[in-house]
Amino acid sequence: MIEEHINRLKGRIVSYTYHVENMLKNSIKGLLESDVRLLTSVIEIDEKESNKLDNSIEKECIAAIAQFSPKAMNLRTLLMIMKMNKDIERMGDHCANICYNSLDIIKMEVSKSKFYKLIEQMSAEVQLMLKNSIESFVNEDIELAKSVRKRDEKVDKYQKDLTKYFIKKMKKKPDMVECSLFFIKIVNNLERIADLSTNIAEDVVFALEGKVIKH
Repeated sequence: MIEEHINRLKGRIVSYTYHVENMLKNSIKGLLESDVRLLTSVIEIDEKESNKLDNSIEKECIAAIAQFSPKAMNLRTLLMIMKMNKDIERMGDHCANICYNSLDIIKMEVSKSKFYKLIEQMSAEVQLMLKNSIESFVNEDIELAKSVRKRDEKVDKYQKDLTKYFIKKMKKKPDMVECSLFFIKIVNNLERIADLSTNIAEDVVFALEGKVIKH
């Protein structure tokens, strides 16, 4: 009985992750293509749906714990799903933040430059981390989960390099300060999504092995 509830919750959390993954793809696509309609859709439709899913999944997890008083592996799995749920909801918030900043950038009519490609590459790495973190959960793949942690370093490098680039830009061109700050915010939001994907991967290891690998 408890297993049926857990399997249903697993399916729901996977669907939720795909929803947020799509939000991430569209937020970056909206920036790269200056697509105001797409960015607005992520904010006004997708982000609201993300919040509804968060509340619904949390309530179902609490109900399962109250009804079945699970122990050991089942309890760890439910606790992991609850934590994953919160991490995924925060990813949705970061995607919305990217959209807000992108809309501000579009208003400034910034010319496309090489850093757009770097942001696209950074986003692709973050999307892969998110995809693999949920795959490691679905397939109970500890090695895949651990590989997500390793790739977080690559995303951190993107963040540092792009931040340095925009700081230099602000020093050389004072009229680019506001725009550069919006880009830095986008980069930081991507980095946070990568961190949250790493959290999920670490939780997978905890659920399967009962071992904490954070820090």
